[in-house]
Amino acid sequence: MKNKIKELRKLREEKEAAGGLDKLKQRRDKGHMTARDRIEYLFDPDTFVELQGYIQHRSTNFGLERKKSWGTA
Repeated sequence: MKNKIKELRKLREEKEAAGGLDKLKQRRDKGHMTARDRIEYLFDPDTFVELQGYIQHRSTNFGLERKKSWGTA
């Protein structure tokens, strides 16, 4: 059970990093907001509930099979 919890924590960190911590920092340094940042800005704290945040797309068009994107179906 502890291993599953560790896995979920790692997935959450990966998902919240929005493509990598270095890219996230670059965006924020430029003053750009990620989708997650915009959601947090628009909604009151603890009022937004993300459903299916750990699903991934299965598309192979346009080279998408090489990209991992959390929360996109």
